[in-house]
Amino acid sequence: MNKSYYATPRCPGTLKEGFESYNPSTLRGLFLGRSVFHVLPEPPLGIEWEKAQINGPHFGGQQWYRVQLIKNQLVPDLNGGWLLKTVSPGTSDVRFPMEQAGNEHLCLQLASQVFDIETIPNALIFS
Repeated sequence: MNKSYYATPRCPGTLKEGFESYNPSTLRGLFLGRSVFHVLPEPPLGIEWEKAQINGPHFGGQQWYRVQLIKNQLVPDLNGGWLLKTVSPGTSDVRFPMEQAGNEHLCLQLASQVFDIETIPNALIFS
């Protein structure tokens, strides 16, 4: 993967400008300081991802997966320590699913950074 192709103008975790991927504070707070790239090496498709999917009424029909951090890569694992919430393709309930994910992340960052409300560690990750 050519990581320079996926460079961003800001950190996908804190939304601060001047970072091409996660900034050090995001990596410390979310990924135990390990250097994780903001783009998954593969889309969340296939048998391994299906095995790691979490279902239940409290997830509101959205697709959630458990992932494990192995060699700085997030890989599907039903016993993993991180939750990955994906944008559901073709959902009829949400008109603009990509914007919804960004909006949810922005709301959590505003709560944390502007209003000093404690939130769960979170960041955007792309596939």
